[in-house]
Amino acid sequence: MTVRITNDMRGDITANVIKKTMAVRVKNLNQMNTDIANAIYSEIIGENLIVVSALPNGFMGTTKAITVKVGPYWKDKVTFELVDRKRFPHRFNSGEEVRAYKSENEVPHLSAALCERIKKYISRKEKIEEDKDKLRKSVMSTLRGVTTVKKLLTVWPDAEKYLPDDAATKKDNLPALPAETLNKMISDAMEDE
Repeated sequence: MTVRITNDMRGDITANVIKKTMAVRVKNLNQMNTDIANAIYSEIIGENLIVVSALPNGFMGTTKAITVKVGPYWKDKVTFELVDRKRFPHRFNSGEEVRAYKSENEVPHLSAALCERIKKYISRKEKIEEDKDKLRKSVMSTLRGVTTVKKLLTVWPDAEKYLPDDAATKKDNLPALPAETLNKMISDAMEDE
């Protein structure tokens, strides 16, 4: 039986391609995110780590996410994730972001070296998103050119490893009805009791 490629299947195939292709890069980016979060935490807390650790519970708020302001506009923010919740100065828990840029009247909270790491992270993240978008468009373009799995595998043999697990057994939702049966159903539906 011929298996038709539905829009849902196109979406699944595209998602599988992106997930399998970009997995290593995304994993490395996530690790970079965590490393930067730990470095930010170490710089902000610094030598006060022993004192902060000794404080009673509730004295200082905890966080797992550190938001860093990387530019002058409200949307210029990046969030870095710590592995575990850690105590962090209250001002950064109550809406103020850690600043990683220099403006006319504000200095960064972070060292120049860490600010450069953050810029490199942002650049890498943007490149990955750009590559994902290009890949998504290319795969969808190929998938829109075919209507069946058989034709897809003729055009792109490697697509088999990206097909959803149930693609080979998937059937059309409804069987095609003979014209006479369909006409009878329509005329019966039109009759008034």
